[in-house]
Amino acid sequence: MPIQTTQSEAVSLKTFLHRLTTMQPLDIIPLLVLSIFLFYGYTTWFAKIATMFLAISALLYRELLRDPRYWLTFACVSVFSIMYHWHPIDNHKFLLSYVAIMLFCAFSASPANQLKIIAGNARLLIILLMGMSVFWKLYSSDPYLDGSFFEYTFIVDERFNGFLGFFGLDMKQLASNHMAIFNLKQAYLGQDLNSIEVYSPALLKTLAWLTGWWVVIIELVIVAFFMFRTPLMDKLGHWSLLLFIVTTYVPAPVYGFGWTLSVLGYAVSQTHWKDYGRWYLLCILLLMLYQIPWRIYISSF
Repeated sequence: MPIQTTQSEAVSLKTFLHRLTTMQPLDIIPLLVLSIFLFYGYTTWFAKIATMFLAISALLYRELLRDPRYWLTFACVSVFSIMYHWHPIDNHKFLLSYVAIMLFCAFSASPANQLKIIAGNARLLIILLMGMSVFWKLYSSDPYLDGSFFEYTFIVDERFNGFLGFFGLDMKQLASNHMAIFNLKQAYLGQDLNSIEVYSPALLKTLAWLTGWWVVIIELVIVAFFMFRTPLMDKLGHWSLLLFIVTTYVPAPVYGFGWTLSVLGYAVSQTHWKDYGRWYLLCILLLMLYQIPWRIYISSF
């Protein structure tokens, strides 16, 4: 009996994996985008209510996921949320609104052209996203390639402590940075404080410099490969984007961005390079594993 149960469970798991990999892209893509809205979507009160209502509706009526009006509703919710919460909103939420508009346009077309429209626009979004990112880094009035951007980010953003601790930086000193920054922000409450000293050793500066150049190079490579639509360039573009996703979200826990890039890469792969789609789905699973609080354990050593 125990052997029979194990075999049955193995068959069930195999069946599940087979069904997952044989689902139609036009079923997988909107389902993944809906997941991004649910887990990494907008935080305004009306967006939360609308997202939950739309998700439950899609659970009851799966055909809604291919209804253009469904994605038009998401697009409107995202635009209103961005306008309502303009300054503190994360960059990937702008991208998410474009993805909702993309699905609205695609599912408004004839069924024969829907996947082509999604793949073409996903490619365009990747090129524009990476291209504009490189442009800002190279031509912004704020210095970037000298490492000062990431040096400041590493100092003020606690989410990078686990990454920095992996390279042996002093966790107590990093924590003192955050306390000093907090005191500076609270100086208007009566503290006589106009400036602070922060812990920024040579290793942190080196990591900041290397990280800045790595981001520029990999983004520029992705743009170059995806712009030239030859078989070789497409393959190199997919491998570059996969490398970007796998490496970027180890130090930077901005998983909504990683999920969105994975979905866009998956969509691009479905016209000619479907085998790469499985790698993008694995990236999403990997991003889930990244959310295990390993940074806390590293920081405790």
